[in-house]
Amino acid sequence: MPRPPAKRALAIGGTGMLRGVCVHLAGLCESTVVLARSRAGLEQTAQLAAPHTHRIRSIAADYSDAPTFTALLRNHVDAHGRFDLAVCWIHAHSARPALQSVLEVMAERSRVVHVVGSASRDSSEPALAPEHRESLISSQIAYQRVLLGFVIEPAGSRWLTHDEISHGVISAIEGPPEDSTIGTLSPWDERP
Repeated sequence: MPRPPAKRALAIGGTGMLRGVCVHLAGLCESTVVLARSRAGLEQTAQLAAPHTHRIRSIAADYSDAPTFTALLRNHVDAHGRFDLAVCWIHAHSARPALQSVLEVMAERSRVVHVVGSASRDSSEPALAPEHRESLISSQIAYQRVLLGFVIEPAGSRWLTHDEISHGVISAIEGPPEDSTIGTLSPWDERP
């Protein structure tokens, strides 16, 4: 059964490489909440989403401060409702507690898109604890990872641009909820 389009989106880390994703979501969803540490970055993202100002809310928050981050998400959900879509750029050292907080505020039949760096390509450490993976199944929350790779060109290899990352994440959101890679991860020894 196809999933309905998201009404309420959450974007974590949406002031740099995911800025284009946030602007895209603001144009599609009834409301988009962008959480990031940088107030200046949040202001720039909001300016780019100016045609949809009434649909985007910027909140300065640091996901590595788990208690404050969790309380902030819960308070927002109490006031505005659960999220249908979350796009998260969360570094590995904070991934598990931050993603667990995100899962707590997701609606049933929602989707979590976890954007991870190329260093996670061979990670045997799952981002989610076993009990939270079970919660995904029981709540019918689709979880997908989008791995960020690199680009090989005739002159050598390079990291992805912010535009390439945003376009790739938007494609992942619009496609089926399965893991994907933007760019390439092999051959690994040719990375920049």
